Amino acid sequence: MRKALMRTSRALVVAAILSAAVSGCATPTPADLDYAVAARRSIAATLDRFAEAIRNKDTDAASALISPTVPIEDRARMELSIKQAVWIDLYAGYRLDAEPAAAKAGWRTLRDGRVELQVRATNAAGVEFRDRFVAERSDSDWLLSAIFLQELVKYEKLDPPPAAAQEIRAVLEQVFADLKEEKIGQILLMLPQGGGLRHRVNRPTFWQSLFGAQPAYYSVDEDLNTMCSFNILAWPDPARDLPLAYVAADTVVACYEIPYLWYEGGVANPDDLRMEIFLRLQEGKWQLFTLRLYGRGIPGSVPHG
Repeated sequence: MRKALMRTSRALVVAAILSAAVSGCATPTPADLDYAVAARRSIAATLDRFAEAIRNKDTDAASALISPTVPIEDRARMELSIKQAVWIDLYAGYRLDAEPAAAKAGWRTLRDGRVELQVRATNAAGVEFRDRFVAERSDSDWLLSAIFLQELVKYEKLDPPPAAAQEIRAVLEQVFADLKEEKIGQILLMLPQGGGLRHRVNRPTFWQSLFGAQPAYYSVDEDLNTMCSFNILAWPDPARDLPLAYVAADTVVACYEIPYLWYEGGVANPDDLRMEIFLRLQEGKWQLFTLRLYGRGIPGSVPHG
């Protein structure tokens, strides 16, 4: 009986040893815990530096936090995300709640050298959202091997970097200066030569097209000349107001609501003329692309008010 019990005890010990070998140590060693504390601190510091770089619109500093092990194609996508983020108004005053996110990383995961993090973010307006990151051990530091930031959507509000904002303002100021002096020809010279960009199109609805309705084309030239007959009550000042929105990767639009009167056209009470000025990045410079006017007195547009 005693021999049977001893054999049973030895079998249990062997089983426990084999189980530990397969599943790993059940509890961390003091060295594991010390390493985890240091790793979490390093990850939080990296996230804080990333948020500071985005907040300061410093794309170089943000890109420097990408791990050197990231493949070229993935790195290009990450850098594009960073470049877009510094344009998005949502990221103005960007901050990450880095320490609580890093604190959730388990010691085993940290020991393996790769951690996925979902991090609470806030901006200058107090809006909360979440961004995702993957951090990897790189020598004695932790760097980013993947970032998943908020994506741009059409007509999302923008807050461009200072150099781009200054360049865009200069174009807008020139447009309004020419409009004040009714130099429509000067504005048209700023537009690309493509004829389609000198027109806006009102396309028929599906049901209208069934009955043979065709797209209606309106001339930007005629719209601007019509605007010259308006009594503009307050001209926009791009130096103080730059209401930019996203259109495409290389195109933005400045949207202004301009108060006006037009007695001969029946606008005896102040109304708002919506002016959309599209700019496109061409050969490294922001240039006027086309314009759109919407309001009473502009043929084919939707009246405001």
